[in-house]
Amino acid sequence: MSTPDNKPENKNEDRVENISDNSTDQPIETTEKTEPVATDKKPSVPLWANIMIYISTIVFPLIGIAMGFTYFRKADPEMRRAGRNWLILGVVVLLINIALVSTMKKAESGF
Repeated sequence: MSTPDNKPENKNEDRVENISDNSTDQPIETTEKTEPVATDKKPSVPLWANIMIYISTIVFPLIGIAMGFTYFRKADPEMRRAGRNWLILGVVVLLINIALVSTMKKAESGF
């Protein structure tokens, strides 16, 4: 399945190389699989959606926590990474909100 120029037509075609063993001078055949490179791959999570969830998480931390759990359970590594980031941001913003409200309550009551 190769062209006359010895270039593989198919990206997944096995490439066979002959290497000789120095001790017996017998050829050793090795097979190397070439993987196709995806250049036009669309992102699993679009940039606009990612930005909107970050903004929503800062305003309403529960959105980031809910979306984070949802995307963290997906099989795609890019979706898992986005879910992890949203989950972490949601928890951090929620803890900051709790600390601010607690501080304001203490200042208001005079403790």
